[in-house]
Amino acid sequence: MPLRADRSRAAAIFIAALAFVVAACGGPSQQARECTARGSADEAAFAQHFSEMDFASGRAPTGEGGQEFGPSEPVVVAAVAKASVGTRFCAQERGRLGTVGHDQEHALPAGESSINLGAFQKKGNYVVRVSVGGVLVRNLTFTVR
Repeated sequence: MPLRADRSRAAAIFIAALAFVVAACGGPSQQARECTARGSADEAAFAQHFSEMDFASGRAPTGEGGQEFGPSEPVVVAAVAKASVGTRFCAQERGRLGTVGHDQEHALPAGESSINLGAFQKKGNYVVRVSVGGVLVRNLTFTVR
């Protein structure tokens, strides 16, 4: 019987230590997730919730890659919402599902808003998938040079 008690105690300690490590590390890595809303944006749904949305940099897109940003430059999206709306912004490397740089729900008030997605250190092509209620309403592409 003492051997069984020692195993149970060891298992409980292992589970508690594992839970502590997961909590300390912030849970699963961003590399394990992906943006769930994909494909073509629903323009009618976009028009229902927003009148405008684009990158706040004010620069012209540089072709298929969209806007260009440096590795320490914050990527900011500017939006004009017609009413308060919960909006998910999920930025992901294009062509590499699962590598997510930003994935967060934002409560946007009616009117103008700026959403700072942070800086993306890794060079490459990205897409910001914007969704409302699980419906994809906008794809914004950018490149980190």
